[in-house]
Amino acid sequence: MVRNFSLWRMAKAVLPFAGLPVVIASCSGTDRQFGSGSGGSGDGGSKSAAGSNSTASSGGRDGAAGAAGSHNQPSDAGEGGMSGDAGASGSEAGANGEPAGSGGTVGGGTAGSGGTAGSGGTAGSGGTAGSGGTAGSGGTAGSGGTAASGGTAGSGTAGRGGTGGGGGSAPVVTVPTIVSVTPANSANGVLATTPIKITFSEAMDTTSVENALAVSSVASSGLTFGWGAASTVLTITATAGWPYAVGTSTSLAALKYTVTLGTAAKDAQGTAIGAAFSSAFSTRRRITHTIKSETAGSYSNYGHALGGSPTICASATDSTRVNKWANQGSAGTYYTLVTFDVSALGSAGTTNTIESATFRATQTAPEGTYYATHEVVAAKMAYRPIDDDVLDATVNADLGVFCQSPNTLNPNANILTSFKTDFDAGNKKHLFRLAPNLGGTDTSVAHFACGGFTLDVTQLVQ
Repeated sequence: MVRNFSLWRMAKAVLPFAGLPVVIASCSGTDRQFGSGSGGSGDGGSKSAAGSNSTASSGGRDGAAGAAGSHNQPSDAGEGGMSGDAGASGSEAGANGEPAGSGGTVGGGTAGSGGTAGSGGTAGSGGTAGSGGTAGSGGTAGSGGTAASGGTAGSGTAGRGGTGGGGGSAPVVTVPTIVSVTPANSANGVLATTPIKITFSEAMDTTSVENALAVSSVASSGLTFGWGAASTVLTITATAGWPYAVGTSTSLAALKYTVTLGTAAKDAQGTAIGAAFSSAFSTRRRITHTIKSETAGSYSNYGHALGGSPTICASATDSTRVNKWANQGSAGTYYTLVTFDVSALGSAGTTNTIESATFRATQTAPEGTYYATHEVVAAKMAYRPIDDDVLDATVNADLGVFCQSPNTLNPNANILTSFKTDFDAGNKKHLFRLAPNLGGTDTSVAHFACGGFTLDVTQLVQ
């Protein structure tokens, strides 16, 4: 069998451009002719949506191989290569109407490059922030373009979702605190009448604070509460005062009071204090001193006039005398004189104050009926020792009637005002004088024990 390949090639090269079908008659009279038939029209490089070139057409069935499709222009996605020449015609039809051989392999043209991927869609904007606002949903990604045959599919980038809105602001909660307290923590020498003042950082629920507050050693019923207008300052007083430690020794320990406030205390908005609070202070000590006389004796103006000296007690069992007398040989007045040294009380100051002072004596049996017509009066003198000039001392304080009866064994006089004046002035020495009063001269005498004179002084010390 003879095949006319040269004619075939000519037809392939010319006729397709004319848009005519290719029909080739056999030039040979051999025993088998090519079956007539139209070749499949190949799709040229027509534009696709993605800009790719189409594939070259396959050979026709039972006839000559179809011509290559007509060339279209390359797509926008980049020029595709021209389709190669169509392959040689398929093998001759098989006997008895067997299908024609498949078309030749496509020529080596380069496939058009893939189209540009579609751009991703714009992300949706986030939702507006509010109280817990919902974030805006992201935009839908743009779909990539369809790749041309042999081209790579463009991948579209997904649009980024919008950023979620910020949550709404929560209300600010302020925890109340204690700004200050007086008396200060660990303060000493606090007076019984001193109030406790607690200052808070904000207005408080007064009932909850009072219920949560306690002072050691003092029943709640013994406390009085007062609040400032803004409910930030609490004043606490003890109805009977803060008790003092009481004793006679300078080593007496002070009483300590602890103020506690529990966490049940709340501010006006109902917020509890962050932590329990406590503060302590100590009150003053009430110490009573019994100070014995330094010296005691008797001295008369008659003896002084004669140049005599006072009679000083030789022992505690001796006695002094108070009387007026007159006889043929003499007349005069006897005085009892007593001195004290109070250095044991320390120095005066804001933490060492005198609360009470009493001058006391012990009376012994009088001579005669002294108190029938006389009495004994007392005076606090400007201090000087009991010497020959002691009767010249001036009176600082008239203490009044000291004793009016023989049955008063321990007569006494309140000397607080005059004693405190001297103590505050730093005077450690004190002089007292007992003198007869009323009645005329006689032989009766009042007597006092030399060892029975005392100053009973109560002081408040830190």
